[in-house]
Parts: sequence; structure tokens; C-alpha cells
Amino acid sequence: MALARENSMAAMAKLVQLIENEDARIAFMASQAVLERAWGKPKDADPNEAPPSRIDLRSLTPSQLEVLMSLARQRDGVIDGEAVDTDASTPASPTEG
Repeated sequence: MALARENSMAAMAKLVQLIENEDARIAFMASQAVLERAWGKPKDADPNEAPPSRIDLRSLTPSQLEVLMSLARQRDGVIDGEAVDTDASTPASPTEG
């Protein structure tokens, strides 16, 4: 155990070096190892746990509320008070006005 701890800095330095490896598989594995050591493994989703269905708007900052409202206006096809065509399959022509 002591030997492993003595060499942990060298091992981490090697993992960080491997992030730049040309082999994408090696770079991925090294990246994943560094992230897990830095932040812990991601929590598995519990299929029985329902996600929260409501957002308490009172807990949002004014800038967060503005972002939320902007997204809602875009979803509804209104940007800056103007109706817009939200059909991405038909790009607007530069001559259309």
C-alpha cells in the first residue's frame, strides 16, 4: 500500500500525459480515469426515481429567468417580439424580407 501511494503522483502524471495520446481509445480511458479520480464516478440513474417535475421559479436569479423566457419565446416562434419561422428544414432566402 505504501509503495502505491508513493507512486500515485507519477501514475497520475502518466494518465494526464496519455490524455494526449493519438489512439483515441487510450486518450478516452486516460481522460475517464483522471475525471473519476478528480470528481468521483458519475451516479447511475435510478429508473424508479422520478425526476423533479417542477422548477420553483422563485429560486432562479433574474438572469436565469431571462434565459428561461428566451428559450420559451424561441420554442413558441417568437424572438424579440417578432414571429419567426421555426421550421429549420426551410432556410430563409436572403431576398425574403
